[in-house]
Amino acid sequence: MTNENLAEPQDSYLKVGDKVEIKNKFDGDWSGGYVISKIDGDHYYVTRSSEEVEIPYYFTQDHIRKSKKRSMWWI
Repeated sequence: MTNENLAEPQDSYLKVGDKVEIKNKFDGDWSGGYVISKIDGDHYYVTRSSEEVEIPYYFTQDHIRKSKKRSMWWI
């Protein structure tokens, strides 16, 4: 698979290469460690950062968000 955009919406704040979190459909928790590999309309395809393998499923904007920056509260 290629890492090119197929049809990225103009108003989207997410783009290929962004680090994202995906929402677990079972418990509603968010999991990090993913990167957007491809966008096709309103379907977002992601790759797990650690394995560099694309997940064989698409996510919609309500199940994907930019990764939150972790603050270092102890500094």
